[in-house]
Amino acid sequence: MRGKVLAIAFVLMALTLVVSGAGAQNLMFELSDWPGMYSGEIIEVLPGDEEVLWIHLYDGDNPGSWWHVDESPQLWWDILPGEVMEGSVTVLEWHIQPSFDIQSSVWYPFVTIQVDGVPSTMFEIYGIIPLAGVGPEYESSMPIWKHVTPEPSSMLALGTGLFGLGGLLLRRRK
Repeated sequence: MRGKVLAIAFVLMALTLVVSGAGAQNLMFELSDWPGMYSGEIIEVLPGDEEVLWIHLYDGDNPGSWWHVDESPQLWWDILPGEVMEGSVTVLEWHIQPSFDIQSSVWYPFVTIQVDGVPSTMFEIYGIIPLAGVGPEYESSMPIWKHVTPEPSSMLALGTGLFGLGGLLLRRRK
């Protein structure tokens, strides 16, 4: 009995290795503000800021392999759930076009965007690059988060107002 269980386990492991070696099982995209800074960080931006987003393709099976972009890339964004803020992400220029070839493990400028919104709006942004011979489940990047911060003059006005209110309350107490 034990021998049969081991034989079945060995066959299942072999099938798993064969299936995982076919296609693009270990592809992963990362989106970033600059090369080398990986997704997952919250980046503070001022309303109306323009910035270049970079993309990195990681192919765990074939590092350094080349991939062909066969359709126009896309940018998908959303305001995080629970937020009642308003804002937008505007694409100013695409840097990766159809018929572009990208190499695994190399950072490429992806798109120039403008982030706009009221202060404290939090955006979740994804890049989508359709690659030749790869299914849609491998086309989307890991998200990048943009948090719109108030401009310095607004913070100065708020601080001055709070300081004035504090002085008024102090005067009333005396």
